Amino acid sequence: MNDQNNTLQSAAQTAGIDAVGVANLDELKQFVNRIEPFQDAPVAFYRGALADKFDYKKIWNKTSSIISFAVSYQSMIQPPDDEINYGKIAKCAYGEDYHIVLRRKAETLLSVLKQRFGEFQYIVMVDDGKISDRACAYSAGIGFFGKNGFIIHPQYGSFIFLGTILTDLHLNENMQFFDSQCGDCFACIKECPNGALSEHIGFAYEKCISYQTQKGMQTDTKGYLYGCDICQDSCKFNRNAPVNLHSEFSSKSDLAFPDPKQIIAMGADQFKERYGKSSLYWRGYKTLRKNSEYMLTQLNCNIDRKEE
Repeated sequence: MNDQNNTLQSAAQTAGIDAVGVANLDELKQFVNRIEPFQDAPVAFYRGALADKFDYKKIWNKTSSIISFAVSYQSMIQPPDDEINYGKIAKCAYGEDYHIVLRRKAETLLSVLKQRFGEFQYIVMVDDGKISDRACAYSAGIGFFGKNGFIIHPQYGSFIFLGTILTDLHLNENMQFFDSQCGDCFACIKECPNGALSEHIGFAYEKCISYQTQKGMQTDTKGYLYGCDICQDSCKFNRNAPVNLHSEFSSKSDLAFPDPKQIIAMGADQFKERYGKSSLYWRGYKTLRKNSEYMLTQLNCNIDRKEE
């Protein structure tokens, strides 16, 4: 067992993966029972039965093991002095699209495992809605669920991208789980300006600034043009987490804190040239322009629109 685990950890290190584990399938199955009261509740960006996100056999009937892995994207970029006049982009959209980066790292990890275990089949998933990456990560011992719903790793905090690999390779499952270490801290709940978080009710995604910016809703997003980091920035586990570990997720300050006037003026082609490799690009130029226009109206600025 230790030899197998050492191989997995070594493969993760080679691939530039910060944390890895094999999900406990019995633990994962328990999530179906836990979400029973919320079976009919809507989930942001997801269609279908909620229980399907935990049914790995339905996703791929050859599944024997589930590998969960995490990559830190905690970044530290100095905002401009007159920050109020600039928009903010969530850290998840810094640098290269994390879907591509994590898939690339997963393939490297898997190639190392093949050298040790021989050929096997697999499916790599990165935030594609087919399976609950967070439930798999918890079941694999990656971290615990914070009160904001994020998986929190004791060392890397919650600014971690999660990937999931279904495989027909038999691997030893995780047997140690992290209990919540939030204690009596309610910082994430208190700091959310829209009240999207609640200890008892849970997550009201319609109120979440990240959701609102991705939908182009005309609301006060506290300067965010895409995503939101407020609840994570308030978390004590992110204060001392290492920063800028992966060059793929680095960003220049003018990309992390864009001038909304420039976004409106640049047009769709220039927008693609500037943000085409970022994970925010999937929401499209029109959404980011709409958010920029609304921000400027809040600042009482004149808008010079670029003709499409």
